[in-house]
Formats: sequence, structure tokens, C-alpha cells
Amino acid sequence: MTFRSWLLAGSENKKILLLCTIGTVVWFGIFKIMFPFPNFLPDSFSYIDEAIRNQGINTWPIGYSKFLRLFSSITKWDTGMIFFQYAGLQASITYLLLSLQYLLKINQRLFYGLLVICLLNPLQLHISNLISADALFSALSILWFTQLLWLLQRPTRKLLFWHALVLLTAFTFRYNALWYPFVSIIVLLLIKWPLRNKLMAGAFVLLLPLLFIVNTCYQYKKMAGTAQFSPFGGWQLAGNALYGYAHAQPIPITQVPPQFKELHRLTNLHMDSLRHVQKRPDSTLGIYYLWDPKAPESRYARLLDSKNPAKQGFANWAQLGPLYGSYGQFLIRERPAAFAQYYLLPNLIKYYVPNAEFLHMYNMGNDTIPVTIQKWFAFKTNKIHGFTANRKIPYMDWYGPLLGIINLLFGISIIGTGMLSVFRRHPALYKKIMVLATLVWIGNILFSVIASPVVLRYQMFPGLLAFVFGTLLLGKIIQLAIKPASTPATETADTGIVLGLTGASREKNTEPTPTLTEHVQ
Repeated sequence: MTFRSWLLAGSENKKILLLCTIGTVVWFGIFKIMFPFPNFLPDSFSYIDEAIRNQGINTWPIGYSKFLRLFSSITKWDTGMIFFQYAGLQASITYLLLSLQYLLKINQRLFYGLLVICLLNPLQLHISNLISADALFSALSILWFTQLLWLLQRPTRKLLFWHALVLLTAFTFRYNALWYPFVSIIVLLLIKWPLRNKLMAGAFVLLLPLLFIVNTCYQYKKMAGTAQFSPFGGWQLAGNALYGYAHAQPIPITQVPPQFKELHRLTNLHMDSLRHVQKRPDSTLGIYYLWDPKAPESRYARLLDSKNPAKQGFANWAQLGPLYGSYGQFLIRERPAAFAQYYLLPNLIKYYVPNAEFLHMYNMGNDTIPVTIQKWFAFKTNKIHGFTANRKIPYMDWYGPLLGIINLLFGISIIGTGMLSVFRRHPALYKKIMVLATLVWIGNILFSVIASPVVLRYQMFPGLLAFVFGTLLLGKIIQLAIKPASTPATETADTGIVLGLTGASREKNTEPTPTLTEHVQ
């Protein structure tokens, strides 16, 4: 039975879909009573400015700006746009959980618990309320991962086509998707297709993102004179490196390549001044070196603006991307220990307990918005308000420690399943799915820690994976721990208590029954 037929076959399945839809609408309505306006952050202004200019490149990936422009052609109703973001995120989570239920036949109570907790999580509401790519990118990431599950089980050309489109769209929304194609290729190598078909599928999956990269490089070549995919990447790398260099032994200008001398002079002067400041602005990882006007990157950019008035603003910013990227690499090579101690290690800790950042404060504490934002959404006034007088959202600070606990438990569950040889007790598909979830989780840790300072809104997708799969694995470990030693035959029948797998379906890998209720109790 196909997944669609399974969803529509039983009345209980239809009730689940109906309740999820009603719950999403009601939960969103309650939220909007308390937070009637979108939550604007600095990125929001850049996205909307790009949507107004309708250019092919921007400081950030262009996908979200194109989405804003497309949605505004339909309606300027801000609440409608926020609901679209929220509904997309909720739908992707529901799709993931229902797919896991279909493929693994999760125990009914466990499935309901996951569904309720995941869909009623206030974090989704607050992330969706941001004028930012976070909600849609999280939804695309969840959809991408769920499609990987289906590629493992039932690979088809149609599924491969949609997977490539989802991957391309995710690419245009956030550069965090840069490592996604590598995971997709690994999955394609595992499916039961002839080698020639696997190679063709891998080439097709890589083709669309590659075309996007080539087009972006061409656009930057025309505007800034340098072919590059992301100038922001160069700025970010230099900013990351400066967090380490700020605490290292200064590198004399005489030991610096010629192209870096003026920039390095400003850097050394700035680092020397910080040593005399009691409260350093770079004491915690953030955006100080990236955007602060007093930091070396911004000062050097202004210096170039003054030398070349004809080429200022975005073009000058983009032109500096390759230089800053090379400078960041130089600092890391020269002072690797400082980079590891003052950037990588603190960022790894931030990954464990991410900062709520702009989610902690409604509209950054402001009660007004720029006129351009007011016009874009057709607001009657530039005044905005919420249900709290000080505009703080204190419960968002709970999510950092909570996510730390979830990641810790998921890590423990991975180790526990290895020690107890849990994977050997389940069908090959179960093993592949759990290994895939672990691979994506580890890949996200590595990319997030290296790429930029970690914040909570970037961790919606990996946090969801850690919670869902950590719950499944810990449930299995607890079941094995509390059950007395059993014979192999008994063990085969009993291992379905947590995951709901019957002995027959495990041995023969048969397809699930039509409804959610037909499980081994």
C-alpha cells in the first residue's frame, strides 16, 4: 500500500490530519493575539530591500527575498505571510512524523506524544514570526531529510526530481545547505539501483545547485569584478578568525603578505586598543567583528569607499569578500591554537546551549519600524506593539538549555544503541534511517561550529531530529534495560513494544498495515 493510500485508508488517519490542521490554525490565532506584528531583525531590512530592488544577488541568499516579492504580488497582508511560513513548517514536521510511522510503525502512544509535542512547540511560532529565511529553510531541511528516508525505502525518478528541486530551493534560502548534497549523494549510493543509474542520479542532484552557484558567481563577476559565490562567506571567515587573533600574539606587519598590510595594520591597532578596555565588545561570540563600525572589517571597507567614491556600498562590500576570506585563512594558519581556543571551543559550547538572540526580544525592543517596512506591508502606521510592556520574551531563554539536554540525550542514545547492539535487532531500513539521522546531526554540528556563531533560530531542524530520534532510541534502550533476558524467538516478538514492529514485519520487512491503530500492544 502506498503512503498516500495509507493516509486516506483509515478514519483515524484522516482525524489526525484534521486535528493537526485545526490545531495549527487555533495555535497560530492565539499567538497572533499576543504578537500581532511580525518580528523584525537586522536581516529583515536587507531581505525587504532586496525584494524591492529585485536584483539577482544580495548580502544573503536571494531565495527569501524572491519569496517576499512573490508573496507581496498576491497580498501585502503580513499575518497571511507569517501563517504561510508557520503552516509550511508544521506541514513538514507532520510529513516527517507520518513517514516515520509508516516506515517504522512506531508505537501508537509514542507517535501521538511526538506529534503533540512537536506541533505545539512555541518555538515554531516565534521562528515563523521572524521576517527571515529561518522558518522556510527549516521546513525545506525537514522536507529534504524526509525525502532521504523515502529514497532509502522506495527510490523513484519522480521522487529524485522533487528531491533535487527541494535541495536547490534550500540552497537559495541559506548557505547552511552547502553540505546537504554530500548527504544526498551518500544516500543515493545506498539505494538498490545499478551503478550507472546511481551516477546519473547523483549528477542530476548536483546539477541544479551547481547551476545556481555558477549563475551567482557570474552575477558577482559583472558587478564586483570577481567571480565568487558568497562575499558574505569571506567576511564571516575573517570575523571568525579575528575572535581568535584578538587573544593571540600579534603578527608583525613585516610578516604579512602585501595585499593584507593595510587591513592588518588596522587590525593590530584595534586589538591593541581592546587590551585597554575593561569590558571588551568581543567577549562573547557574535557579530561584532562582522558588522560593528569600529571593527577592522568595517573600517577597512570605509577606507576603500573614501579612496574610490565611484564604487561604494554593496559593490565594494562584495569586492572585499575574497580578500577577507584569504585574510581569515591567513590568520587561522598563523594562529591555529588561538582560533581553536577562542572561536571553535566557545562556538561548540554555544551549539550545546545556543543563544536566543533576536527571539528573546520582540522587534529588538523597538516600538517603530522604518518607513520602507511600513510601506512594504501597507501598515497604517510605523508604530508596532505586543502583549509585553518591555517587549522581552523570557521563555525563549529556556530553549537553549533545553536543546542542550536534547542533544546530550541523543548523543547518549547513539552510544547506548551501539553498546547494546540495538541495531542488530531491527530490519536494515531501521538501521539506515537511524544512521542517516546521526550523520545529519553530526554534519550539522561540524558545519555550524565552523561556519558562524551558533544561535537558536539556526537549530530548529537539527534540534527536531535530535528530539524525535533520541526519543525513539532512548525508548528502545529503556525497553531493553527493563525487560528480562529472553529467548531469541521471544525477543523477536517483543522488540516491537517501543517501535511497534511485529515479528513478521521485521523478518520479512513487509509494508505497514493501513491504519495507525493496528500495532502489537
